[in-house]
Amino acid sequence: MEQYTDSESAQIGITTMFGIVVTIDLVGNILVCLVILLYRDMRTPTHLLLLNLAVADMMVALFIGQRFVVVHFIKHPTGLSGSILCKSHNFTWVGGAASVFTLLAIAFERYYAVIFPHGNKGKLTFKKLKADYIEETPLIS
Repeated sequence: MEQYTDSESAQIGITTMFGIVVTIDLVGNILVCLVILLYRDMRTPTHLLLLNLAVADMMVALFIGQRFVVVHFIKHPTGLSGSILCKSHNFTWVGGAASVFTLLAIAFERYYAVIFPHGNKGKLTFKKLKADYIEETPLIS
C-alpha cells in the first residue's frame, strides 16, 4: 500500500489517531451490544436497530483500521492470506452501507413517532424488522 503522506511524523500521528479512534469505537460498540443483549428490557425494535448499527460500525472500524494502522506493523502477506487481506476492504463498504440503511430506518421510525404520536401508523414492530424470533428465543439466559 502506498503511503498516504511522505512525512514520517504525519504518518505516525495519523496512525496513532486511527488506533485510538478504532479502539474507542470497538470498546464503545461492544458495550452497547452487551447492554442490549444482556438486559431483556432493552430488546425493543428500536434497540435492535441500534444493535445493528453498533455491529456495522465495528465492521467499519475493524476493516478500515487494518488499512491505516496494521499496515505499519506487518509486512503484506502473499498467497491466499494476502488476497483475503486485500479484498477485506469490501467489508468496510458493507458495514458503511449497513450503517446508512440502519440510520434511515431509525429516521423513518422517529419521523412517524413525531407525526403520529398516538397512532400505530409507522410503528416499528418486531415483525416489521423481520426479527420476531428474537422475542420468542432468549439470547442469553
